[in-house]
Amino acid sequence: MTTKTQEYYDKLMSTPDLIDPVYDIIREVPGVDAPSVCLQLLIDEGPSNIYHYPLQELSGAELARWCMEQRQKTWNKTCLAVDWLLEHGRITFSDDGELNCVY
Repeated sequence: MTTKTQEYYDKLMSTPDLIDPVYDIIREVPGVDAPSVCLQLLIDEGPSNIYHYPLQELSGAELARWCMEQRQKTWNKTCLAVDWLLEHGRITFSDDGELNCVY
């Protein structure tokens, strides 16, 4: 039987795959939102991931919906990394969705 303490430490010790790239994007683009981080990760993976979509017209909730529907795996990994960075005090999340690094 797993205790709450063990669950906490297991979660603490496991780090999502995209911690470093997500943190780098947030550091390079202060105030970026999570959907834009996901889009940048897709761009970094290669142009074939996004160029057949009119993404320049999307932002905020619309871009989040596109990421969730079209690139669910990358979107989920982005969200896990953002959550981990928030939980560990490495970034902040403002009321309007802006992500910023804590220095």
